Amino acid sequence: MADTKLSALTAITALDDADLLLTTDTSAVESKKITRANFVTDMAQSTQTLTNKTFDADGTGNSITNIENADIKAAAGIAVNKLAALTASELVLTDGSGFLASAAVATYPSLTELTYLKGVTSAIQTQIDAKGAGDALTSNGLDQFAATTSLELLGTISDETGTGSLVFGTSPTIATPTLTLKQSTTPTPTAEGDIQWDTDNNQLAVGDGVGTKVFSDDSVNASTYAPIADPTFTGEIGIGAVNVSETELGILEGATLTTTELNYVDGVTSAIQTQLDSKGTGTPEGTAILSTGETVGKVLQADGDNTCSWITLPGGGDALVANPLSQFAATTSLQLLNTISDETGTGSLVFATSPTLVTPLLGTPTSGVLTNCTGTAAGLTAGAVTNGVYTTDNLSVMAATTSAQLAGVISNETGTGSLVFATSPTLVTPLLGTPTSGVLTNCTGTASGLTAGSVTGFTPASGSLTLSGADAVTITTTASTNVTLPTTGTVATLAGTETLTNKTINAATNTVEINTQIHTTSDTLTAAECYGKVHYVSSAATLTLPAIADGMHLTVITIGAVAVSVDCNASDKIYLDGTALDDGDKITNASTAGDIAVLTYYSADGWHASTNTWTDGGA
Repeated sequence: MADTKLSALTAITALDDADLLLTTDTSAVESKKITRANFVTDMAQSTQTLTNKTFDADGTGNSITNIENADIKAAAGIAVNKLAALTASELVLTDGSGFLASAAVATYPSLTELTYLKGVTSAIQTQIDAKGAGDALTSNGLDQFAATTSLELLGTISDETGTGSLVFGTSPTIATPTLTLKQSTTPTPTAEGDIQWDTDNNQLAVGDGVGTKVFSDDSVNASTYAPIADPTFTGEIGIGAVNVSETELGILEGATLTTTELNYVDGVTSAIQTQLDSKGTGTPEGTAILSTGETVGKVLQADGDNTCSWITLPGGGDALVANPLSQFAATTSLQLLNTISDETGTGSLVFATSPTLVTPLLGTPTSGVLTNCTGTAAGLTAGAVTNGVYTTDNLSVMAATTSAQLAGVISNETGTGSLVFATSPTLVTPLLGTPTSGVLTNCTGTASGLTAGSVTGFTPASGSLTLSGADAVTITTTASTNVTLPTTGTVATLAGTETLTNKTINAATNTVEINTQIHTTSDTLTAAECYGKVHYVSSAATLTLPAIADGMHLTVITIGAVAVSVDCNASDKIYLDGTALDDGDKITNASTAGDIAVLTYYSADGWHASTNTWTDGGA
């Protein structure tokens, strides 16, 4: 088309992607065209600076994305209500993603609870801890205190009345109280038990649940009361401090009595006159009491139950001073001692002939014969002694004495025979106890119970040494050659299996027996079958090992082309040719004749298996 000014072109309000736009290529200094679609694409791939432009984010297809904190001016005043609304009246916190969120009152403090912090001047927990567990709070009831007695409570009250225990409403016991009734000039209580005082008429008004009953002083309203003719009583009647029953009162019908006389009736159970008549019609004989039918010598005794009885006094009657003491019953020395006030000593009464005195103090007797006396008179001064021996003399003043004579005067000797002196004595079967020392060089015989210490250069007399007993025998020496055995002969041992520790057996000069066992079916081996035994398996089978133990070793060899497995304990493992298998896994052969597996103790939980071509057979 011909060149046309831009202003002459027709204006459009909307562009299609294929519409052309005029643009200036500054690099070529010429005008060029571009489609709307390409223009939009180019604008989207570059950063554009908009000046004095308003972007309607609500417009169709419009959106603002990728706005960061750096894109917002520091002076921008963004109103809080522009943010998404949170729950009203709750604290605001940041959630796990760093965004603002409401603090739910079910978990966090409410605004009301937060206001309680106002006025706090220091750490709350520190203040609470300083208060101690014993502080009481006025917001709590009195049950926060320990159990308190009425007296303790009384000590805290300053305007109480009365003393004693605290009174509650139900069934209280009040001692000598002063009660002040509700007062009125015209009281008319109707509630049952309601008592009021009529101040005008000086009388009580009591409610009976329906109306009012009035009670007045007899001296004030005596004219309103008149005695009842022939009253009828039921139950008991109180007379002074005595309650008289209806039956007791009927006994006195027609009597005129004072109160004191009436009190004598208390306790009577039936008609008094009838009871008096039944007590008998006889009369006393002057001042005497009848004792018809009783024997002479009896006395009248009060029995303690308001009755009396005739009895014979124990002991046979009164003692007379004119009679000797033989009138009394036999008396022991102790009984006599209890009647004497100036006795000396204790024990049995002493008479002149052949008494036995126990440690008596004889004072200074005028005479005495001590021929048969024994013991030592330490404080006795002896006169001249004829043919006697003084304690200051040696035994040499005595005549020659034999060992048997000396033994006859000793009471705590041991053994018999001749007296023993230190040098070269001959003792016959003595018991030496535990001597502190002794040289047995020249001793002979057999010391069956003797425990020997270190023995040097011991050679048995018969040329052989036999040791017996249940205890072990240990031979310990320090020489390079410890125990030398004979070059000929046999070293005998106990029957059965012996355990040798740290010993070397020369197979060239000794015969070592190897135990074997043949298995034709699966078998569970015992611990004893796993110490040096060779197990031959001649048919398909599984050998199950026991729990591993130190020193165990065994060999498994197949006879023929049979499938054989060796399974360990579930808690043990097998190190197959140096590779650890899982706990409880078994090893399996290649099912060829002559397959061999040598299993030895490796550790507390595992075997080592050296094989030809065995593999992991699994659990």
